[in-house]
Formats: sequence, C-alpha cells, structure tokens
Amino acid sequence: MSRFGKARVRRSAVVLLLLIGVAGCQQWSHGSATTQPSTRKGFLFRPNELFKRNGNGEHASLRETPAAKMTPKQEADIQYAQARVLESDGELAQASVLYLEVIKRDKTRADALHRLGIIAYQQAQFEASNEWFHKAIQAKGNDAEICCDFGYSLYGQGRLVEAESMLKSALQVQPDHPRAHNNLGLVYAHSGQQESALDQFRLGGASQAQSYSNVALALALDGDLNQAKQIYHKALELDANCQSARRGLNDLQPALAKTNDSQLKVVVYEE
Repeated sequence: MSRFGKARVRRSAVVLLLLIGVAGCQQWSHGSATTQPSTRKGFLFRPNELFKRNGNGEHASLRETPAAKMTPKQEADIQYAQARVLESDGELAQASVLYLEVIKRDKTRADALHRLGIIAYQQAQFEASNEWFHKAIQAKGNDAEICCDFGYSLYGQGRLVEAESMLKSALQVQPDHPRAHNNLGLVYAHSGQQESALDQFRLGGASQAQSYSNVALALALDGDLNQAKQIYHKALELDANCQSARRGLNDLQPALAKTNDSQLKVVVYEE
C-alpha cells in the first residue's frame, strides 16, 4: 500500500510532521536552556563535559561523577540532565530508567513525568504515555508545553476530540504557542474542518500556501488523493515556489497513477 493510502492517524502522525512545511513546527517540546540544560540546542553545559563516557563507551553513572556531597535535588537534577542526553541520543530505555530515578527522589518532578510520557508514546505504549502525561499535569497544572505534547500524543492515537481539548488547554495558557496551533491544525485537517485547520496553521506561523499544503498532506494521508491534489494545486497558485506543495504533489503522482490503474483493471474485468 502506498504511504498515501488509507492509514490510521497514529501511523501517519510522525510522517506528517516530518514533511509539514511550517517553519518551527516540532513534534515534541524540548524545553529551554534555563530549565533543561541537557537539550540538544541551547546547552548550559556541553553533554561531554557533564558526562564523560567510560572505557566501554557508555555514559558514566552518577556515582562515577566526581563531585562534592550533593543534596537529593542536585542529584536528581544531574540525573535528569543525563537522561536528556541519552534521550537525544536515541537511548530511550536508558533515559527512562534515569527519569524514573528522578521521580523516586521527587514525585513532583513534572519535567521527568513529561519526558516519560513522550518516550512511552514513541514506543507505542499509549496507556502508559497517557498516564505519565496526566501525572505531569497533576504535578504542574495546565502547562502549555505538557498540554501541547499530550495533545499531540492523543492526536497520534486517533483520539481527535480529546486532542482538540488538550491543545486548546495549551493555548489558553499560552495563546501564541506555535506548536499548539500547528498541532490543532492537524486535528482539524483530519476532522474535515479545512477552514479551521487553515486558520490554525497560519496562527502557527505558516504562509497561506504552506497552510494549504499542510491540509493537502493530511487529506493524502487519510486516502483522499484527488482532493489532496486539488489543494496542492491551490497552494501552488498562491505561491509557485512553495516547496512543500511541490514535493507533496510529486509524491502523490505514483499513488494517483496506481489508483487509476486499479480502477481501469476493474472496468476491463467487468467487461
């Protein structure tokens, strides 16, 4: 089956955001340098300065890190930073172990609960993911980043009504949150609410042409190939240089040709 064939939203959500043509649109939040020093961008410390690798090429453990006696909070902060490095390196299982250690030291660490929700979603452990997100919200309240990522997770699970509600909660806290607007646009696009989707994409920073291209991609992933083709052409009418629309239309052609060929074969067979 073509990647533009009918598929459940949760199977296509990651592909959709990877291909989407919205500047600054990210799948997950990464936090700021002031609160999450181990993020890939905006380091307060370079990861290799914080956590040297031992002789086996593995990250040194907290016990191996020479330091004066630390408070439990300081130890948790270092473990959290190390977990962020592991997570950004794709070592999700090891990162999860450290996040759990952080929570053992402080059950109210919403940042660690938040990251566990993201990792569980990435591992298709949806019930666990939802539980971690709920705990993060209980610990911190309706934080815009947590609600946005939880909304994206629900969207990826195909729970569009709940996703819409959670993303709106994020926007109540931070009305100018770009990812929340973009993710809400995805929800509306997959719900057949094209005008609302276009509005959200524009609020998220997309041009008018990019907004139409995003809607077209959602239609294509839902299997509505002909409608997607029309919307891609609309995007190119607005901006002939819209690269996301050009790529999307080019990717769409083999799927359209295969569909037309299948329909032709059915007609010939019936005769």
